[in-house]
Amino acid sequence: MMNAVTDFLSNKLVIGTTLTLIGLHQFSGPLPFFNKDAFGSMTFGELPFFGGVTPLKVLGTVAIGSGLVMLFGKSMIMTPTSFVDMSAEMIEGAKAHGHL
Repeated sequence: MMNAVTDFLSNKLVIGTTLTLIGLHQFSGPLPFFNKDAFGSMTFGELPFFGGVTPLKVLGTVAIGSGLVMLFGKSMIMTPTSFVDMSAEMIEGAKAHGHL
């Protein structure tokens, strides 16, 4: 599940589209729908702790997630196989240093 999320958030198409739409929103020029008033004031509904869900908040959430994946990489997600491998390495290191 987490691999699917990180693959989605690190996809070049997702990042490029998000950045383009956020950038277009900053200007009120070429595309009438993506100007500050129309695009920013649309709502998809309400969430209890976050208030109104707007396209900009959705794009912001995707941008934050993509940024975190880019900064920390996919290596912060540990699969069961990598956990077992890492545990075996820790045990070998402890034995080599006389701790076990």
